[in-house]
Amino acid sequence: MLNKFSPHIIHAHYALPNSISALLAQDVAGSSVKVLTTIHGTDITIWGNDSSLHPLIRYSLEKSDAVSSVSKSLKDEAVKTLRLHEKDIKVIYNFVDTEKYQPALDETLRRSVAPNNLRIYQSYTKTWIQRGHC
Repeated sequence: MLNKFSPHIIHAHYALPNSISALLAQDVAGSSVKVLTTIHGTDITIWGNDSSLHPLIRYSLEKSDAVSSVSKSLKDEAVKTLRLHEKDIKVIYNFVDTEKYQPALDETLRRSVAPNNLRIYQSYTKTWIQRGHC
């Protein structure tokens, strides 16, 4: 894919498996593509503490051309857990501008979903759709 499309940057989300896969592809293809890795959490807080994965995660972040973190606390954890250089990780916050985005509260809808003032928890996860063109 690297040779066919010649991208300038691969933005890999998570150290494992995405960053290490991007670095391997870069090496196998002999490509000069840059690899940006964004750490999101479990790759550092859970897998980073696994002694069998620790060296691989550290390697993937050290070999990436740039590393970003979604929070300062995650950056601090990565520096501490993986013994990385603090200056090598740029914090780019995930956020919602609550001044701009203020959804209206629809009490009728809320009561139909969560009667008796039950709490509503919402979670987002990755969705992968195979489209057959890669």
